[in-house]
Amino acid sequence: MREGEIMTDNPLTWLAPGDISWPLAGRSTPLPDLLTALTQTGGGLGESLAVTGRIAPDDPESWWEQWRGEAHRNLARAEYALARNSRTSASQGYLRAVAQGAAAERGLRLLPTDDRRREAAAFIRDAFRRAMPLLAPRTGEVLVPLNGSRLPGYLLHPKKRGKSPLAWITLGAGSFAEEGFGLLGQALLDRGFAVLLLDGPGQGRSLRENGLPLRPDWETVARAVAAHARHFPGIRRDRICVLGRGLGGHLALRAATREEISAVVCDPPLHGVHSWLAAGLPPDGRPALWSGHPPGSAPARHALDWLAETLGADDPAALPAALDAYTLDGQQRAAADALLVTPEEMADQARRTADILGPKARIVPFTHDEGAGPDPLALAPHLFHARVTDTLADLVR
Repeated sequence: MREGEIMTDNPLTWLAPGDISWPLAGRSTPLPDLLTALTQTGGGLGESLAVTGRIAPDDPESWWEQWRGEAHRNLARAEYALARNSRTSASQGYLRAVAQGAAAERGLRLLPTDDRRREAAAFIRDAFRRAMPLLAPRTGEVLVPLNGSRLPGYLLHPKKRGKSPLAWITLGAGSFAEEGFGLLGQALLDRGFAVLLLDGPGQGRSLRENGLPLRPDWETVARAVAAHARHFPGIRRDRICVLGRGLGGHLALRAATREEISAVVCDPPLHGVHSWLAAGLPPDGRPALWSGHPPGSAPARHALDWLAETLGADDPAALPAALDAYTLDGQQRAAADALLVTPEEMADQARRTADILGPKARIVPFTHDEGAGPDPLALAPHLFHARVTDTLADLVR
């Protein structure tokens, strides 16, 4: 394990948005992990327990079928609610369908590549498009130019009049832009932010349709986003923020070096990503991220093939070198205010990150005693928004 990184054996690590996954089921699950799962799938406790109870242990096909089925059921419930003019129930149903469709897709990463990945991406996109008019008074789709390609996404405006600061939610490898709203979008709209959801390189449609792999220099992506965001109507051009979740926490740290960015939130503030990704792999696949040696089981081999494709590596043997580029070593000091979401498990890594970023970095601590556990957004959302989202709003007033 690399110095300063954290390794966990969380059986629901697959639910961290956009990070590669080893979907386990049929086993006892610690309550903090289960609550994280509920945050990511948008469901209630009973609903999620019912789905996972139907999944055959260590069976990616079963995982795909059960979460796909639940996603389609929630889409149908949302359509029924909308037909009755129950707009709140409809929007919630659509967002659950988005989150559960993304959960289903994670099971496919442990199987040979087939057309179901495109099916899942199309379902997620369709469900979110149906939700958009119910989420904000003004919404639209955007295309952000980057090196000859265009990054697709969505822009949602708050109810307030006048110009708004912009909050760009960025997740991790293979994530879908649509997932970001269910995690943070409503809280940001309520605080007067316009919300940008974007499939950056290595994410969503940019990966699956345009073949753009993930890239470590997220500062380059941030520069392109900030330049294009100046043309968005109703946006304060000098108040552009990045909120990174999961592996996106590391990417947001890279974006913090750009003067065009006002503030970033890093949840968590990952100095490097080897162990973060390894925690979501089948156990026999984890050493490959350091050694490049192929694992024995088929699911682990498929997972590493998926990760290599997502990172633009020629094959799994090239993963160690590809992941070495995801580090803060040698990075410039932060030009943007950086809020480092720091549960107890991340304290050492957050201090190391803050030392690199300089005086603009601020550690925002959370403890087990106050119920925040290893994932404050999932386990103590009221504390997260009071300490992080409200502080971000104060920084860009």
